[in-house]
Amino acid sequence: RLMRESIRRSLPHIQAGRDLLLIARAPARTASYAEIDSAITQLLRRAHLLENGARVQSQANRSGCRKLAGQEVCLQ
Repeated sequence: RLMRESIRRSLPHIQAGRDLLLIARAPARTASYAEIDSAITQLLRRAHLLENGARVQSQANRSGCRKLAGQEVCLQ
């Protein structure tokens, strides 16, 4: 769910005409939303899939807390 939310937030910034397949590895089970979001953003940048220097910033990074899957999640 955390990966899905990170990608959903990034979709407006991803170049059109691309199909992405993300596979979660074992460490993703214990990763926080901030860690997953950061890793996905880094992968998109490294693959040059973000439109012209788009700056993707998570709602969680701006406010510290957000609703995710009906629950409030706060990052420390």
